[in-house]
Amino acid sequence: MLGTISRVVREADRIGESWFGVDFGLFIGYPCLLIQEVKCNLFGVNELKRYISIVGLSLFLFSCSYSAFCATGEDSTTTTLQVSRYFDHPLKPELYLMRPGDQLQISFIGASVEPLNLMVDSEGRLVQQFLGVVETSGRILQDVKAELQERLQAIYKVDQIVITLSNPMQVAVSIFGQVSRPGVYLGSAWQTVAEMIDSAGGVLPSGSKRRIMFTGGARDFVIDLQENSDKNELLSNPPIYMGRKIFVPQARTERVLVVGAVNQPGSFELIEGDSIDDLIGLAGGFIEPDGKDRVEILRGGKRLPAKTTVPENGDIIHILRAENQRGEMLSIFGAVHKSGYYSLESNRTLKELLTTVGGVTDDANMFRVALYRRPALDDWQESGTERFLVHLFTRDSDLEAVKLSAGDSLFIPFMKGYVRFDGDIVRPGLYPFVEGQTIAFYIDAGGFGNYEKTDLSFILTHPATGLRESAHLETIVQDGDQIIVRYEGADQ
Repeated sequence: MLGTISRVVREADRIGESWFGVDFGLFIGYPCLLIQEVKCNLFGVNELKRYISIVGLSLFLFSCSYSAFCATGEDSTTTTLQVSRYFDHPLKPELYLMRPGDQLQISFIGASVEPLNLMVDSEGRLVQQFLGVVETSGRILQDVKAELQERLQAIYKVDQIVITLSNPMQVAVSIFGQVSRPGVYLGSAWQTVAEMIDSAGGVLPSGSKRRIMFTGGARDFVIDLQENSDKNELLSNPPIYMGRKIFVPQARTERVLVVGAVNQPGSFELIEGDSIDDLIGLAGGFIEPDGKDRVEILRGGKRLPAKTTVPENGDIIHILRAENQRGEMLSIFGAVHKSGYYSLESNRTLKELLTTVGGVTDDANMFRVALYRRPALDDWQESGTERFLVHLFTRDSDLEAVKLSAGDSLFIPFMKGYVRFDGDIVRPGLYPFVEGQTIAFYIDAGGFGNYEKTDLSFILTHPATGLRESAHLETIVQDGDQIIVRYEGADQ
């Protein structure tokens, strides 16, 4: 019986990374089993002895089962093994890491030579009488096949030698967090983290594609699936044999918009260490070779040079097109179906422009549309400071009323789903956006201590431009707005 116990403990330890279940079984179940093993006549009652043994064995087996369950993931919904949608895809020799037990079949095409069958031994070697010893430990299949081809060609004078991996290894990976269908998925060892997440229904809109945790192997990975594909795939999108768990965290609220002359304009999560070049890379890079010379950063009512600017939350990175290509052009970006540059000739009003671009998306915030326009030169031939005009568009007449000029840039913000309150408030931070509600509504939710409402003043910051304006308790708050609360009491 003790031998059986040892085998169960080893198996539980192999499939479960939590020691809780095994320890629980050892400290409770194991002593009870010993009572039976040493033939101890407890109180002289054999029935009691048998009862304690049965209880101990039940507790032990239950605890080992619990330990195995803990290894499958943090969510009780992940206990059913599911098969990856890429399970039947061809093997990728450049990603498959050789393991003990892997079998290779070598076929000699067009020759009367019997096929060879080789198996990687427990020390990670292929050993054959004529080929010698081929080390496979830590090597990918592609490299091992290349070495075998070279050795085989020196021995067998045939035109074609085909090396095939039989019964490649399969891996069970737990996928949880911000994915559509969390669970435990069975995949082939060469499949990548991105493919397994896709099998789980992909990343939810609330999830981060830039801070995915891949753990359980020799090292932990933080994976950025939006990163440039020209980087080392083993690091930026590793195969699943390198770990056991994939966790997709919630996306941060800090975001940067990259628009203009890039291949894939859009809104991107801002993470620590990002540079302007990194974010432009996430947007697919420049459309034009000299685009790096026409990068500007729009922040809080100012245009900043890209070379000396560190990106911050809410920045708009705008890559201008060459002047000789723009002419009488204007641009629109953000929550529209076809962002880009358009001729002013056929888009004299905002309504006409929105029709040209196919309208706005479902998550467009039409209450905070921003129009960027450079003022005319003054008597000193200087343009002064940029003007950032914010309009609240709710009706077609509002859209018709906005007359556009050459060089205008329009930004349609995306809905964020929250508003931010800071300053003299009991619970500063993010609050869910409720359409049509006033500052007073959010103040009541966030608490303002012992202050009287009449002693509070408010500054409203518009999300797209950073423009600030005074507000009051009955000011309607729009999605993404930031409200700074100040106590103006006599004692301050």
